[in-house]
Amino acid sequence: ANGEIGIVTGPFKKKGQKTKLNNLKVTLSSQPGYEYTYWQSDLGEEKNLLELAYALTVHKSQGSEFDTVFVVLPNPCRILSRELLYTALTRQNNRLVLLCQGEPHKLLEYRHLSDAARRLTNLFESPKPVQVGQHVYDGKHIHMSRRKELMISKSEVIIANELNASGIEYSYELPFVGKDGSRRYPDFTIEDPATGVTWLWEHLGMLGNPEYDEKWGYKREWYRKNGVKPAEDGGGEVATLITTTEKNGIDHDQIARLIRMIKEGS
Repeated sequence: ANGEIGIVTGPFKKKGQKTKLNNLKVTLSSQPGYEYTYWQSDLGEEKNLLELAYALTVHKSQGSEFDTVFVVLPNPCRILSRELLYTALTRQNNRLVLLCQGEPHKLLEYRHLSDAARRLTNLFESPKPVQVGQHVYDGKHIHMSRRKELMISKSEVIIANELNASGIEYSYELPFVGKDGSRRYPDFTIEDPATGVTWLWEHLGMLGNPEYDEKWGYKREWYRKNGVKPAEDGGGEVATLITTTEKNGIDHDQIARLIRMIKEGS
């Protein structure tokens, strides 16, 4: 009922051949050894029994768009980067089907693996090489905390450095698993062994953008359903949520107040 995938097996024009081909032979993946012939009348606008599909590398697909795109991501994939992944995920107009080998959440790691940041060029100014793990990046194109963690934004680096300077142990983008097994990734997770309180710190850098606000609303509700409530509401039975924004730029006083609250355990 959902159709099948096959390949065209002929006929093909030979060099110098002038006669027009009026049929297409196809072998379907579920029926090897069998060949089906489709005539021109089977492939018209009113009776379209076949739909052409294209298998392309991501590099080749740049600049092209398709209604439905299937992206196959093997694991490991040494050439995969943030830019390549972005190109693959933005070729579709209507529908994207992601075929991942392994856990899909592993793809989040590629947010920090940038080909552009790894290009060391002195075309305009000398590069500032920084080694992170097995990779070398140009320090001008990355955001890194004092603990050598690659981060999404400069604001997150500021918060991380303030936590570190205050002697507070934190985890960056530690998966928080809900009751149904789904995951969310708070910017910072702080676990206080003395009080048993777990703090989830979310930095809302684009608050005020309608699309961003809508996504944050869904995430906040997901937190609430999974026992995470804001500090101003007394916290939740699982964790306490605290947030910072950039409505008037990064607020160092706000960060300092939250750090004091964490250290005081209330």
